[in-house]
Amino acid sequence: QQQQQQQNDQKDDKDDFFLTTMVLQNGLLTPIANLSTSVLFKKQKLNARKVDFLPNVSHCQHPKVYGGGRGAGRLWNDYIGFQHPRVKKQRPKEFALFQRTHAAVLKALIPKKKWRDLAKTCGTAGTQYLALHARMELEMMDHACGKNMERNFTKIVQWMQSLMKEQDVHQTFVAVSRDGMEINKGKWYERYKVYADENLATLNQMTSVASGSTSPPFFECGKKLLQQHFEAPKFGSLLQSIVNFYIATESKAFVGVRGSSYSTDIWTTRYHQGRGLQNYEYTTEEIKRLENNGLPPTHKFCSSGNDKKEKKKKDEKTIDEKEETKQEQE
Repeated sequence: QQQQQQQNDQKDDKDDFFLTTMVLQNGLLTPIANLSTSVLFKKQKLNARKVDFLPNVSHCQHPKVYGGGRGAGRLWNDYIGFQHPRVKKQRPKEFALFQRTHAAVLKALIPKKKWRDLAKTCGTAGTQYLALHARMELEMMDHACGKNMERNFTKIVQWMQSLMKEQDVHQTFVAVSRDGMEINKGKWYERYKVYADENLATLNQMTSVASGSTSPPFFECGKKLLQQHFEAPKFGSLLQSIVNFYIATESKAFVGVRGSSYSTDIWTTRYHQGRGLQNYEYTTEEIKRLENNGLPPTHKFCSSGNDKKEKKKKDEKTIDEKEETKQEQE
């Protein structure tokens, strides 16, 4: 009877597995479904701590999110790619599936409990706060997507202080890369020094506890939070980004910036989680409420003038090479 029960349990497990596999293959996770099938039928061994899923890579020392490291976000980018107009035209069924499932995915998009609990220890636990994604890193100032962004952090802080009074909260969480703001040499620094020094001084001032106060008006989490609990090389940059993402989605109101895919994902997630009416954006003029009930337009990747020039050169070179080949053949 025990053997029969074990056989029945194994059959049920396989039935469940095939059903799950079918769902995954009809959805968007075919590579993972194929790997699972291969492992189940012992065609392949799986060391869960050393799988990267990128081609020819299986030597990860510190496991991260799928695609972590140089390919960070690969699975997510593949998934988001299903909303591309080309998919709508060429693969309408997959596009329709994405449209039906995307809202549900975003509603469920939260880190594991361990990281949620850690995130809740940042700032003043149990109190409401605003969240700001400030793209003040020097590389963004030089990026094509950053050309229309406000570069003066002091101005944004002043606007945030007004919004804090309006929202009746006393703290703002700021998601920003200190490493990207603390660059003090090189071409980016020389080019944007007029902003860099003041922006960093403002960030340091606003995240420090003033005399007579018990907490700073602005607080950081991410890297600073994780460093209190883990060795820096072990958590990498992706985990701190995920922690910041969760803190921003849980805020009373979120202020992002157009041109940033990170802001766009937070706005979109908050919208599908029922928080869209408290989505804001900062421009070069002000902080204003996001239109369309807080649902942003799809993020469009920017191409710089240099990219276009390089593409033009490459196209011209290709044309020249074809012409030379044609002449040789003649």
